[in-house]
Amino acid sequence: MDGRRIDLNSADLTTLLRETALDIHKAEVLLNSRPFWDDTELRMLPGFGRKTLRELAAVARVVPPSPANLNTCTPAALQALPGVGAVLARRIVAGRPYFSLDEVSGVQGISRAVMRTLRQRAGVAEPRPAESVAPTSADADLIDLNSCDEAALCSLPRVGPALARAIMAARPFVDVEALREVKGIGPAVFPLLRARLTLRSPEADGRLDLNTCSPQALQRLRGIGPALADCVTSRRPYAHWGELLELKGIGPALLERLRSVCDLPAAWPEAVEAEFVEDETWFTEGVFEPSPFEAAPGLPQLRDPVMSLVAYEAAVGQEMRRRMPLFLSGWLVAVALITGILYLYFSGFVRIQGLLP
Repeated sequence: MDGRRIDLNSADLTTLLRETALDIHKAEVLLNSRPFWDDTELRMLPGFGRKTLRELAAVARVVPPSPANLNTCTPAALQALPGVGAVLARRIVAGRPYFSLDEVSGVQGISRAVMRTLRQRAGVAEPRPAESVAPTSADADLIDLNSCDEAALCSLPRVGPALARAIMAARPFVDVEALREVKGIGPAVFPLLRARLTLRSPEADGRLDLNTCSPQALQRLRGIGPALADCVTSRRPYAHWGELLELKGIGPALLERLRSVCDLPAAWPEAVEAEFVEDETWFTEGVFEPSPFEAAPGLPQLRDPVMSLVAYEAAVGQEMRRRMPLFLSGWLVAVALITGILYLYFSGFVRIQGLLP
């Protein structure tokens, strides 16, 4: 060796076997456990004791890799971070784009330990187009992503018929950055397309109308999946933002995010033609047939010909409750008299000729 120590994150198997005292088994374990961020992680490798680490430190070192960009890195790069598995990596990718690391804490499954790891080993730097992309001339017309046909899309670099149809199926786009979510457009292809595309549709300013936009457009907003998008569109129209809080899955944080990227024009009800009636003809003072209740003086009479049915039923019920005790008391007196007469007769105190043989 010439005095320089090798980088354990970039050295291949041949270099490890030639420059270090590791055997083939330990070298393969080291390769499968990369990347490393500091020397302390080497202590957790099986078979790497104090002697092995001391010999390794003399000829090799750990050069930390550059922080992973959460807006552009692949799921495999995310899974290389401690505490991030396949499911959590997919959730992080689905929540893009992020404008700060604090927004990543809202992803389901992100714990405090994982957030500490992400703050040390990841970032949310805005991706920049590749330097090799030649800028288009000022006279060249940009293609409208939301309205161009399949032939126009196929004229773009690295876009074939299948990818063009996939782009058209994912419309409408709220911005050109949403094109990253289309399957088949990777980090190498996107800069080529972004230099040739634009949005001239009504939604080109990036703001959606919640009362008219499609479920696909809602799904491109961070935090809204297919089920929630269908729920939002099925409950339309909305008159104010507070109605969205009644939907399951929308809380104060998501509501504020929607208000920052969406519009909600006031939903006014359709005009209803009202029928106006003159005061003189509101009640017709014609000739009414005599009511059957007017012939019964014992029942409450209708003093007002426009008395409501509810008021009349209430009056009848009150009169029945007033007369019910009198009715029951009359029957009790009659039963008592008949019982007394029969008792006196059968006791011999009273004799009625011709009543009984």
